[in-house]
Amino acid sequence: MEGQRIKKTGRPDRKAAQALGDHVIRIADALFTEKGYGVTSMALVASRARIGKDTLYRRYPDKATLFRDVVRRRIDDMLREIGERDDERDPLRRLKSLGAAVLDKMLEPEFVKLQRIIIAEAASFPELGTAAKDRWGSGCTEICVKIIEQAQRVGSCRPGRPDIIARSFLWGLVGDPFYQALIGERPLVTKAERWDYLDDVWRFFNIGAGTGSAV
Repeated sequence: MEGQRIKKTGRPDRKAAQALGDHVIRIADALFTEKGYGVTSMALVASRARIGKDTLYRRYPDKATLFRDVVRRRIDDMLREIGERDDERDPLRRLKSLGAAVLDKMLEPEFVKLQRIIIAEAASFPELGTAAKDRWGSGCTEICVKIIEQAQRVGSCRPGRPDIIARSFLWGLVGDPFYQALIGERPLVTKAERWDYLDDVWRFFNIGAGTGSAV
């Protein structure tokens, strides 16, 4: 029609490419969660996403790369949520806020399902463990380490290796409830239960690593 531009067909623009990538990841995430890693094939992902296999393979050369991106999106979503809710300047308050966000995310049913897949199939598919370790280790722990370093600089956290303190805090917080979730229990269902639990863990963390301030 006159006065209107007709968009040429061909290679999609950046926004369309991003939308397609998001669509593929959503489909792959659902399939991995529903069927497991071994059963989910690239052909099945392409079929369910209604795209050609060539299109899928141009983005992801193999299933391991696709699964790694699924894990990356999950972790990146968590980190983005942490950033959006984190308006604290005090390092220890930021650390506690980080702990609350991590606890919420790791107890989400879909996140627990994905971790069950990694645990159940990692022996047969070692790339699963690598994907999870790469993203978890380079995401949340790094943020926690930086916050610990800031707290040490201002004197609100005792000296020591920030990476060890960070991992001790994170796994001391999420380890037991996450294990309960993995075996089918429903720990800390309400927000009130989670905050009470977080407060208890926080008090013990302050005894060991903090300077006694009650945040």
